[in-house]
Amino acid sequence: MNKNMIRSHLSDRWYFYVLWAIFVIVIGSWSITFAASPKKREKVSIFLTAYQCDQDNLFNYLNENRPEYLKKVELN
Repeated sequence: MNKNMIRSHLSDRWYFYVLWAIFVIVIGSWSITFAASPKKREKVSIFLTAYQCDQDNLFNYLNENRPEYLKKVELN
């Protein structure tokens, strides 16, 4: 293979390499996110509705008093 053949090949099939790079990035980031995220038994999601409630104090209270097996507390 010489340089002209490589350039011709890349100019004809550049879209294949771009799609392949996007695929690798998406799958890589998805797998890292999946491996690093807490499991369902390690996470609690709480949805509250209240009138004139201080969310910061409630969130701090929940984080300070959570059991050790919980890794994440979400407050919506």
